[in-house]
Amino acid sequence: MQLVFVHVPKTAGFALHATLEEVFGALNTLQINDDDKLRFLRNSPPERFARYNYISGHFDFTDIATKCRPDAVFISILRDPIARILSEYNYMFSSAGHPYHEGVRRQSLSDYIFGNENHFRGFMCRQLTGFVEASMAVEVIRARYALVGLKSNLAAFLKRLGALIDKPLCTGEINVTPGQGRIDLDTSLCETLLNLTTEDRRLFDAVAGMPDNLFQGNAGRIAPVEPIAVRSRDRHRPIAEGVYQIG
Repeated sequence: MQLVFVHVPKTAGFALHATLEEVFGALNTLQINDDDKLRFLRNSPPERFARYNYISGHFDFTDIATKCRPDAVFISILRDPIARILSEYNYMFSSAGHPYHEGVRRQSLSDYIFGNENHFRGFMCRQLTGFVEASMAVEVIRARYALVGLKSNLAAFLKRLGALIDKPLCTGEINVTPGQGRIDLDTSLCETLLNLTTEDRRLFDAVAGMPDNLFQGNAGRIAPVEPIAVRSRDRHRPIAEGVYQIG
């Protein structure tokens, strides 16, 4: 079975990826973590990805759904939508190595939000399922995902995921936001944030209302396998070159 981790930015996903890569093995793992690799994913046939038992990254469900194996199941982690947006802005504003840093550091929070309203509207629903409506997103998650949890209850998510793959899991936080941007919240911006995150908050609340904050879908049990053998000349061949990008 192939495990696909749809990594929503700023949800403790990098730490989870590192933990799962140790479980599945580097040769069985593919991480889509920059624009070049995302283009590679979108433009390549499914056969290019069949050898990987674990795939993760900042891609949308619609990017990967037709590329993964028929036995693929999905996992993801959600975060309070407004807290996630604030964390993402602060991260890009304060992290000099981020590819968007130079642009974002010139923006206040209101500039950032009002300039990207379409991007933020239903962002988590869309990334996990391709739909911006929470009701539709829930149906896709129920059918295709093994597990969706919350960053605020990561311990429960790790415990359940560990049971699914027969491996105890633990992780710390990495890629932590180092500082804060220019936060200029006012009534207009608060109303806009609430409007843009309406569907994401409905999805978040649906997961938060479940036992242990875990949405356990209909996907089957995940079974890691030993890393497959590859020729030495393939071992260090990059899929694509590019600048690391989080959002």
